[in-house]
Amino acid sequence: MDGVEALYESELKGKQGQIKKITNAKGGEIRQETENYEDAIDGNNLVLTIDATIQGIAEKYLQEACIDNECTDGGNIIIMDPRNGDILAMAGYPNYNLNQPYEPNNDELKTIWESLEQGEKTKYLQAMWRNKAISDTYEPGSTFKLLTASAALEEGLTTTDKQGEFCCTGGIEVAGVRIKCWRYYRPHGSESLREALMNSCNPVFIGLGQKIGIEKYYDYLEKFGMLEKTKIDLLGEANSIFLAEEKVGAIELGTIAFGQRFEVTPIQMVRMVGTIANKGTRVQPRVVRKIIDSETGEAKEIPVVEEKNVISEQSANDVLSMMGTVVEIGTGKNAQVQGYSIGGKTGTSEDGVNTNKYITSFVGVSPVEIPELVILITLYNPTGEGGHQGGGVGAPIAANVLGEVLPYLEVKKDNYKEGEEPQNVSVPNILGITIKEAKEKLEEIGLGIDIVGEHLPTDMVTKQVPNAGINLRQGTKVIVTK
Repeated sequence: MDGVEALYESELKGKQGQIKKITNAKGGEIRQETENYEDAIDGNNLVLTIDATIQGIAEKYLQEACIDNECTDGGNIIIMDPRNGDILAMAGYPNYNLNQPYEPNNDELKTIWESLEQGEKTKYLQAMWRNKAISDTYEPGSTFKLLTASAALEEGLTTTDKQGEFCCTGGIEVAGVRIKCWRYYRPHGSESLREALMNSCNPVFIGLGQKIGIEKYYDYLEKFGMLEKTKIDLLGEANSIFLAEEKVGAIELGTIAFGQRFEVTPIQMVRMVGTIANKGTRVQPRVVRKIIDSETGEAKEIPVVEEKNVISEQSANDVLSMMGTVVEIGTGKNAQVQGYSIGGKTGTSEDGVNTNKYITSFVGVSPVEIPELVILITLYNPTGEGGHQGGGVGAPIAANVLGEVLPYLEVKKDNYKEGEEPQNVSVPNILGITIKEAKEKLEEIGLGIDIVGEHLPTDMVTKQVPNAGINLRQGTKVIVTK
């Protein structure tokens, strides 16, 4: 017995029927006494948060992704409603037939199964039954930059769109060691925080980690729940693996700040991003919504557990806005779904040290303004021709899943007339013209505008993101700086 059944066994098992009668010392019946029969009592019923349709969509695209990208160690997808912690889908691949739990789940194993020792069979079966989404840890990579950005904004160390606040030179010196940016060969140059997240620029987040400091950074790890289990109502949940705070130095803090050299579970990662999506309030994930009494039909609601407020609504909204830019024009643009606002962050990390194995991930929210779901896609060691980058492998899977889930949930589309789907348009050059002229020019082709520095006296556009000539989906906002 495993999973929900094991945890809720006392609710599900009911009571066996029985016959009561009186016998003598030898076990013989005392005839004048009658038998009493007590009926069996059915166990209670559980109402899960899992949506069968969404679960099916997640399983379908996860299987396709793992096969197409030749993921030697499988993958998982979690979809959660951040407002109440409801897990709408939790898919793993490879999976197995629940009605035949002792049968191998792939052709290669089937051919050698009978020749294996019992100990080897047990090892394979336990790995097959394992729910990696809650029981295994992984290195999250650049998706973890969302926590660093949240902490830096909450501490007032940065803002989203201060022009030229950071400069990527291809690396950063930390305690005498130079840590490279992933694009060290062509540095990102001058960046705002939004552009750094959009470009997934390591040096910027290493620098922010240093400004936050070890003690304060570990405070935010605790607040976001990264140092403890989520307490989801499933058995077998693992905890994260971080260095003890007193053992962390400048270099270790630097690597943590951009998502490397520690491990978390996928469900912990979903809760962390769900906290941002829920405007800064952390909610405990759950898979059971209510328990129904089999005799009375009375429903006992499982309460939503709001654990704590972690960051302000303003900080959360700022991070969500930047996540939207990541999908609109950054590394996550392959996660776009026509008609819907998607925010996200890509991640690529090593599976262990010097293993030559990688983990590809994408975490997303939708709609960006008021998220109704969080999705995390994690693929373990993709070895196919598509490579192992989160933007190229993980983001397209998110687009496929969300492209079916969002309409199913009847999530409101962006404001387009019936039959009019947004098209891709080329961003015009709006540098050196007034804000009013820029707004008119953008609106003519279906683009929006997000103005940075509205309080400043100048009325001229001094910078635009993205630059002229980049193709954007209609409805996307161009960020302009006065």
